[in-house]
Amino acid sequence: MSKDMMLEYSKYTLFASLALIVLALVCYVLVMVLGSSRQQVPVAAKAVRHAGGSRTATDLLEPAVAAAKPATLALYGTYFTWLALAFLTACLILETLVTGHGPFTNQYEFSVSFAWGMVGAYAYFEHRYHVRTIGLLVLPITGALVLYAISLGADAKMLVPALQNPLLLTVHVAVATVAYGAFAVSFAAAVLYLIQRGDRHPSLPKRALLDEIGYRSIIIGFPLHTMTVVLGAVWAEKDDPRRTRVGRLIRPWSLDELPQLWNVLNGDMSVVGPRPERPQFVEQFRAEFPHYMLRHKVRAGMTGWAQVHGWRGNTSIRMRIEHDLYYIENWSLMLDFKILFLTVLHGLRHENAY
Repeated sequence: MSKDMMLEYSKYTLFASLALIVLALVCYVLVMVLGSSRQQVPVAAKAVRHAGGSRTATDLLEPAVAAAKPATLALYGTYFTWLALAFLTACLILETLVTGHGPFTNQYEFSVSFAWGMVGAYAYFEHRYHVRTIGLLVLPITGALVLYAISLGADAKMLVPALQNPLLLTVHVAVATVAYGAFAVSFAAAVLYLIQRGDRHPSLPKRALLDEIGYRSIIIGFPLHTMTVVLGAVWAEKDDPRRTRVGRLIRPWSLDELPQLWNVLNGDMSVVGPRPERPQFVEQFRAEFPHYMLRHKVRAGMTGWAQVHGWRGNTSIRMRIEHDLYYIENWSLMLDFKILFLTVLHGLRHENAY
C-alpha cells in the first residue's frame, strides 16, 4: 500500500470517527430525554389504575418496554464510542506509517491524538463505572478537536525543529494525551457533581459516584501531567509557535517576569542575581559545564549581570555562566545598583526575549 493511499485512508477514518462520536452523543442525549420522561410515566399510570381498578397485561409490559428503549440506546452509544476509538487509533497508526515518526509533530496530529486520549479515557471510565452521562460533556469536546483537525488537513504546518525530537516528543505527547483525557473526565464529573445537588436529578449519577470518578481520574491525570512537564521542557526560540497573542505583547518587555516579585517578597529570590533555570535544564547544563552549579551559591534574581549584557534567551550558556560567576566574585551594593540601572535603561526590552 502506497503512502498516498494510507494518508487517504487516515482521512476517511477521521471522518468516520467524527460521525461515530456524533451518533454516540445523540444516543446519550436521547437516553437522558427518555430517562427524564420515564420518571413521570409511573405517576400518571398509577392515577389511572386507581381510577379504573384493574391492571391489564399491557399495563404490565409498558414499563419494561419503556425501560428497554433507553437501555438499548445507551448500549448503542457505547458501541459507537468504542468504534470511534478504534477509528481514531487506525488514523494515528496510518499517520505514523506515512510520516515515519510518532503522530505528534503538527497541530493536525496533536488534535487527533488528544481526541483519541479523551475518547480512550471516557471509554475506560464508562466501562468501569457504567456511567454514560459523562459522555455528554466529554464527547462534544472530542468532536470539536476532530472537527478542528479536519479543518486543518493532514498537510498542516510542521512545528519548529526543537519540537520534532522523534523519541522525546512521542513520549511527551503520548503521556499528555492520557493525562488530558483523564482531566476531561474529571471536568465532566465535577460539572455533573455541581448540578446534582442533593441527588435531586434521577437521570444523573449519584454524587458519591461522581466524586469517586473525579477522584480516580485526577489520581491518574496528575502524575502523568507531571511527567508531561518534565518531558516537555523545550528551550524557547524566536517566533516560537507556543506563544499566545498575549505572550507576544508582554514577553518582549519582560512583563511576564513581574509575578516573580512575590518570590522576592517571600525571600525565595533576589531582585538581582543569576537567572533561575528549570530543573531539567539545570541537570543538562550541570553535566555540560563543570562550574555551572557555582551559580547556586547565591539566590536567583529577576535580573542579572548576564542579562544586562544581552546573554538571555537562546544565547551562549557558557558566556552566561562567565558573567554570573563574575557577579558572584565581584558582588557589591554598587554593582547591584548598576545592574538595576542598566536593566531599566535597556534591559526591559530585548531582542532575545521571546
